[in-house]
Amino acid sequence: MPVELEEISLFALFNKNGKPMQVRDEHFGNIPDLLKDLSPIAIDTQKLQRLGFLRHPTGTYYMEHGTTEFLLRPLKDGRWELYLNQGNRIRIISYIHQVQRIWFSLFDDHLFIPKGVKPTATKAQTKTGGFQSRHSKRAPGSPF
Repeated sequence: MPVELEEISLFALFNKNGKPMQVRDEHFGNIPDLLKDLSPIAIDTQKLQRLGFLRHPTGTYYMEHGTTEFLLRPLKDGRWELYLNQGNRIRIISYIHQVQRIWFSLFDDHLFIPKGVKPTATKAQTKTGGFQSRHSKRAPGSPF
Protein backbone atom coordinates (compact mmCIF):
# COMPACT_ATOMS: atom_id res chain seq x y z
CA MET A 1 0.00 0.00 0.00
CA PRO A 2 1.47 3.39 -0.94
CA VAL A 3 1.68 6.12 1.66
CA GLU A 4 -0.26 9.30 0.90
CA LEU A 5 1.20 12.76 1.56
CA GLU A 6 -1.44 13.58 4.20
CA GLU A 7 -0.38 10.52 6.21
CA ILE A 8 3.12 11.90 6.83
CA SER A 9 3.65 13.51 10.21
CA LEU A 10 6.53 14.19 12.56
CA PHE A 11 7.71 11.00 14.33
CA ALA A 12 5.47 8.77 12.18
CA LEU A 13 6.87 5.28 11.69
CA PHE A 14 7.05 3.77 8.20
CA ASN A 15 9.15 1.30 6.28
CA LYS A 16 11.61 2.93 3.88
CA ASN A 17 12.77 0.44 1.28
CA GLY A 18 11.78 -2.35 3.67
CA LYS A 19 13.52 -0.97 6.77
CA PRO A 20 11.77 0.89 9.63
CA MET A 21 12.28 4.63 9.82
CA GLN A 22 10.84 7.50 11.79
CA VAL A 23 9.93 10.76 10.06
CA ARG A 24 12.00 13.60 11.50
CA ASP A 25 12.30 17.34 10.86
CA GLU A 26 15.07 16.85 8.30
CA HIS A 27 12.81 14.67 6.11
CA PHE A 28 10.22 17.39 5.43
CA GLY A 29 12.34 19.14 2.80
CA ASN A 30 12.31 15.99 0.69
CA ILE A 31 8.83 14.51 1.28
CA PRO A 32 7.86 14.05 -2.42
CA ASP A 33 10.96 11.93 -3.05
CA LEU A 34 10.64 10.14 0.28
CA LEU A 35 7.05 9.11 -0.45
CA LYS A 36 8.18 6.86 -3.30
CA ASP A 37 10.20 4.74 -0.86
CA LEU A 38 7.73 4.57 2.06
CA SER A 39 5.26 1.85 2.96
CA PRO A 40 3.12 1.51 6.08
CA ILE A 41 4.07 -0.73 9.00
CA ALA A 42 1.33 -3.17 9.99
CA ILE A 43 0.26 -3.16 13.62
CA ASP A 44 1.44 -6.16 15.58
CA THR A 45 1.76 -6.94 19.26
CA GLN A 46 5.51 -6.41 19.43
CA LYS A 47 5.29 -2.97 17.84
CA LEU A 48 2.47 -1.94 20.17
CA GLN A 49 4.56 -2.98 23.15
CA ARG A 50 7.54 -1.01 21.80
CA LEU A 51 5.26 2.05 21.68
CA GLY A 52 4.40 1.54 25.35
CA PHE A 53 1.11 -0.35 25.12
CA LEU A 54 0.38 -2.97 27.76
CA ARG A 55 -1.34 -6.27 27.06
CA HIS A 56 -4.46 -7.15 29.00
CA PRO A 57 -5.04 -10.90 29.61
CA THR A 58 -7.98 -10.70 27.16
CA GLY A 59 -5.55 -9.87 24.34
CA THR A 60 -6.49 -6.19 24.16
CA TYR A 61 -3.61 -3.70 24.13
CA TYR A 62 -4.07 -0.46 26.04
CA MET A 63 -2.39 2.72 27.14
CA GLU A 64 -3.71 5.41 29.43
CA HIS A 65 -3.46 9.14 28.89
CA GLY A 66 -4.81 11.00 31.88
CA THR A 67 -8.25 9.52 32.54
CA THR A 68 -8.63 8.17 29.00
CA GLU A 69 -7.86 4.58 28.16
CA PHE A 70 -6.86 3.97 24.51
CA LEU A 71 -7.54 0.33 23.58
CA LEU A 72 -6.69 -1.78 20.53
CA ARG A 73 -8.21 -5.22 20.03
CA PRO A 74 -6.90 -7.55 17.32
CA LEU A 75 -9.31 -8.88 14.70
CA LYS A 76 -8.82 -12.18 12.89
CA ASP A 77 -8.01 -10.49 9.56
CA GLY A 78 -4.96 -8.60 10.86
CA ARG A 79 -6.80 -5.34 11.45
CA TRP A 80 -7.37 -3.78 14.87
CA GLU A 81 -10.43 -2.25 16.55
CA LEU A 82 -9.83 1.04 18.37
CA TYR A 83 -11.86 1.84 21.50
CA LEU A 84 -11.72 4.54 24.13
CA ASN A 85 -12.55 3.79 27.79
CA GLN A 86 -14.13 0.40 27.01
CA GLY A 87 -16.81 2.22 24.98
CA ASN A 88 -18.00 1.67 21.45
CA ARG A 89 -15.56 1.00 18.65
CA ILE A 90 -14.16 4.22 17.21
CA ARG A 91 -12.75 2.71 14.02
CA ILE A 92 -10.80 -0.17 12.53
CA ILE A 93 -7.15 0.44 11.65
CA SER A 94 -4.22 -1.55 10.27
CA TYR A 95 -1.04 0.52 10.51
CA ILE A 96 1.23 1.98 13.19
CA HIS A 97 1.15 5.49 11.71
CA GLN A 98 -2.66 5.43 12.05
CA VAL A 99 -2.31 4.66 15.76
CA GLN A 100 0.15 7.56 16.04
CA ARG A 101 -2.07 10.02 14.16
CA ILE A 102 -5.18 9.16 16.20
CA TRP A 103 -3.20 9.38 19.45
CA PHE A 104 -1.90 12.83 18.46
CA SER A 105 -5.37 14.00 17.40
CA LEU A 106 -6.85 12.98 20.74
CA PHE A 107 -4.10 13.97 23.14
CA ASP A 108 -1.89 16.50 21.30
CA ASP A 109 1.04 14.28 22.24
CA HIS A 110 3.39 12.28 20.01
CA LEU A 111 3.34 8.51 20.31
CA PHE A 112 6.76 7.28 19.25
CA ILE A 113 9.81 5.34 20.33
CA PRO A 114 12.48 7.83 21.36
CA LYS A 115 16.04 7.13 20.23
CA GLY A 116 17.77 4.74 22.58
CA VAL A 117 14.55 3.05 23.76
CA LYS A 118 13.97 -0.65 24.26
CA PRO A 119 11.09 -2.14 26.27
CA THR A 120 11.86 -3.83 29.56
CA ALA A 121 9.30 -6.10 31.16
CA THR A 122 8.56 -6.08 34.88
CA LYS A 123 7.61 -9.34 36.64
CA ALA A 124 3.91 -8.41 36.72
CA GLN A 125 3.93 -7.34 33.09
CA THR A 126 5.73 -10.48 31.95
CA LYS A 127 2.65 -12.49 32.98
CA THR A 128 0.38 -10.37 30.76
CA GLY A 129 2.89 -9.64 27.98
CA GLY A 130 2.95 -5.90 28.76
CA PHE A 131 6.07 -3.76 28.96
CA GLN A 132 7.07 -1.14 31.44
CA SER A 133 7.60 1.90 29.28
CA ARG A 134 8.40 3.28 25.89
CA HIS A 135 11.24 5.15 27.60
CA SER A 136 13.56 2.24 28.34
CA LYS A 137 16.66 1.35 26.29
CA ARG A 138 16.72 -0.25 22.80
CA ALA A 139 19.26 -1.03 20.14
CA PRO A 140 20.42 2.11 18.30
CA GLY A 141 19.34 2.75 14.73
CA SER A 142 15.98 0.96 14.66
CA PRO A 143 12.62 2.33 15.78
CA PHE A 144 11.55 -1.27 16.46
